[in-house]
Amino acid sequence: GSGLYIFANGDVYEGEFENGNRQGQGSYTWTDQSYYKGEWLADKMNGKGVYANSEVELEGYFENDNFIRPLH
Repeated sequence: GSGLYIFANGDVYEGEFENGNRQGQGSYTWTDQSYYKGEWLADKMNGKGVYANSEVELEGYFENDNFIRPLH
């Protein structure tokens, strides 16, 4: 299903869950206002998405929480 989870440290995840894990489409915002919006698999950033913080914006493909390559 879908939902909102606020972590004890103030980070926020809003999106889809499966078996208690972030799975499907969702957005995660850290307390420093950096964020990731995109696909999740097994509680990790996996698939197409956008990560941004005060210094950089990365749009492309992620695997196991790591940026792999840009869209083009």
